[in-house]
Amino acid sequence: MKLTKSTDFALRLTIFLSKQTCNQTMPNIASTLAIPYHNLTKIVQQLSRAGYIETQQGKNGGIKLAKESHKISLKNIIDTINGPTELSSCLGHKESDCPLVYNCKLKETFSTLQVKINALFEEITIGEIINE
Repeated sequence: MKLTKSTDFALRLTIFLSKQTCNQTMPNIASTLAIPYHNLTKIVQQLSRAGYIETQQGKNGGIKLAKESHKISLKNIIDTINGPTELSSCLGHKESDCPLVYNCKLKETFSTLQVKINALFEEITIGEIINE
């Protein structure tokens, strides 16, 4: 399992915003975090729709976290940008969709691992990462 570049950018953005005391502008964020502006706008839209960041237009506008950093888990951000994580495509499908279902020894193991990975991602918060 590998996180996408957009997910990496979103995690960096969320961590950055959690350390700020005032609104941050998009150009400043893009420059500071080395995130292409176009990518940043898409990520900001997704995280804003999900309720993790707030945007404000105008003279004192910018971007800030909408929730306290200890209430935002890695899983929240990953799922918002990437969708649910899957070790294998067979975990998200019905058994009837796979012709190997009756001979497969991996699905149960992958399913157990997936539950543990999801729990770890849910357990770790942005606040913990920045030691808040």
